[in-house]
Order: sequence, then structure tokens, then C-alpha cells
Amino acid sequence: MAVIVRPATLSDMGEVLAIDASYTTRYVWQMEQRRELDEIVTRFREVRLPRELRVEVSPEWVAQADRWQERDVTLVAEDEGRVVGSLSIAIDNERPVGKLIQVAVVSERRRRGIGATLLGHGRQWAAQRELAALEADVPTKNQPAIRLLLKGGFALCGYNDRYYAGREIALLFNCPLR
Repeated sequence: MAVIVRPATLSDMGEVLAIDASYTTRYVWQMEQRRELDEIVTRFREVRLPRELRVEVSPEWVAQADRWQERDVTLVAEDEGRVVGSLSIAIDNERPVGKLIQVAVVSERRRRGIGATLLGHGRQWAAQRELAALEADVPTKNQPAIRLLLKGGFALCGYNDRYYAGREIALLFNCPLR
């Protein structure tokens, strides 16, 4: 049976909130910055870690997932009557841009295209609403999300080294829709 993507309902929220969004990775993006005469050169590169790193979901992420009704859309991926993933988008009130708030897939179903399917449906939803782009921010440690965004048509467009608690660098991504 194929995965079905549809708008979330209140009855889905127990399963959506139960998705463990923590992840493991063997890679991080490392930032290097140097100043040369009249320019600042910033470079990000993927670095392999000596061992796998498990990253627990932050309390901020849990709070975001719990506020799903404040989003303009929350989509769920359903397989055989079970929610196996979700994606939320909020439209910016000042610009025609959608902010990707969260994407999560149950751990035993990751790396099977469910996140990419949700992302594709999210892009389609945003394009139907004539948004100019989708934006996302991702910690440098979240290599699975970074790869998903890059494969899904997003491009790195900046960073913020004071975005997250603990001064973890946020990588900023943009996906033009027009």
C-alpha cells in the first residue's frame, strides 16, 4: 500500500506528537570564517564525525509540534491507517513566503522517501497559494534534514549563529516556487 499524504485532523495529533524527532548522524556542517582585506569569507563543509552522534529533539521543537493548529497547514503521511510522518508550514504575514516549521518521520520508516514525499506535497500546497518561496532553518548537526532539503530543491542562503539556544548555528534554506 502506498503512503497517502493529507491534511492533519485533530484525531491525528496523538500520533503526530508521538513521533520521536530525535536523530543520529555521522556528519555535521562546520563553519569556517576568515577576514581578507575587504571581504569576509564564510565556508561551510560537511565533516565526518569519529562516531555516530545521537541528537535529542529540543524542547522548542516539541513546543512547535504541539502548536500545530497555529500553522497554515499540517500534512500527515499515512500508511495502512497509521501516521508515519508530518510536515507543518506557516505563511509569513509580511511576505508571500511559507516557513517550514517541522518535518518528522517515525524512526523505523526513515530513509524511505516519506520525508521527500511530504516535502513535495508541502511545496505543491505552497505553490497553489502563490507563495514565492519556502524557507527553513536547520541546526548544523541535523545532516538528515539538510540532505532532505537539498534534495528537495532548497538552497543554502545564509546562517545565523545566535538563532538557537546554546548558540548552535542555524543554516537558512530557501526554495523558490515561482
